[in-house]
Amino acid sequence: MAGSSPALLWVAHADSEFADINDEWEHFTGVSRGENLGPGWMRRIHPKDLAGWLKSFAEAFRLSKELSTRLRLERHDGQYRWMLVRANPLPTEGGQPGGFAGCCIDITDEREIADAVSDFSGRLIQAQEGERSRIARELHDDITQRMALLANGIQELDLPRLRLSTPQKKQRIQALKKLAIEISSDVQFLSRQLHPSKLQYLGLPAAIRSLCREVSLRHKVDVTCIVRDVPDKLPESISLNLFRTAQESLQNVVKHSRAQHALVELVGETAGIHLRISDDGVGFELNQENSSRGLGLTSMRERLNSVGGTFSVCSGRMTGTHVEGAVPMAQLAHG
Repeated sequence: MAGSSPALLWVAHADSEFADINDEWEHFTGVSRGENLGPGWMRRIHPKDLAGWLKSFAEAFRLSKELSTRLRLERHDGQYRWMLVRANPLPTEGGQPGGFAGCCIDITDEREIADAVSDFSGRLIQAQEGERSRIARELHDDITQRMALLANGIQELDLPRLRLSTPQKKQRIQALKKLAIEISSDVQFLSRQLHPSKLQYLGLPAAIRSLCREVSLRHKVDVTCIVRDVPDKLPESISLNLFRTAQESLQNVVKHSRAQHALVELVGETAGIHLRISDDGVGFELNQENSSRGLGLTSMRERLNSVGGTFSVCSGRMTGTHVEGAVPMAQLAHG
């Protein structure tokens, strides 16, 4: 069993020097059995982890309890791998521990995945807080001030000292009406950014067309929208994640690309639904993404992965950016 185990099995004396190991130790370290026995194996421990290992081992030995810790071991290729170390005391005839029998299990991949998830979660929280701050600033610095101007303008119309002719009064009322419409439009835009109601009531095709029109009008970017053979009713999770992917892509076009034209295609095909967003902007090197765009691309990829879809991006300096997402037909049936 010890010879066929993929784990690194060992037996250690009370001083943590090895008395025996299985064959996997030689394969892992790339050195002979003799070099791993005694104190030799500890030369493979990462220098920053050695003191912690000796302390954990001594405490477990003193209390005669199970040992459980993590440390980095050097592999035969010079790479340090994270190991989960578990061991149980070996009793002697007098009942005192004579050493430990244990194993080391490589958990590097799991740890890297956990670190990546933690890093992404942290960056996502920062992005959410940043977006909340932006909306709060827009409400406070822009919407609130214009609402105050509107209220003051209405109040001034009732002041006795303000003697206006009928044409002047009509002109002021028209100006206040225009201001009220602009405020209402901007509040609706903020609301749609938070929750796309058209997506819920009219379906994905209508929501995508509306998004393209809004971006064209607000940011002076010529956005061509092509929607073909896409049913109005799709599973909610798929509709939302495709819509958010298009929304995030167009935000990147506006913020980073300096593009004059963009093309959004939402097409139903035999294999599923394809979403493509292209622009004629400055592009960027994929291995040199700035943090905000990098998070946006990661978010889009995770969104589509969550519904069984795929995501890809192609870009280069001065060659524009092409984003593509797809959800296969099988996922459309099951949602």
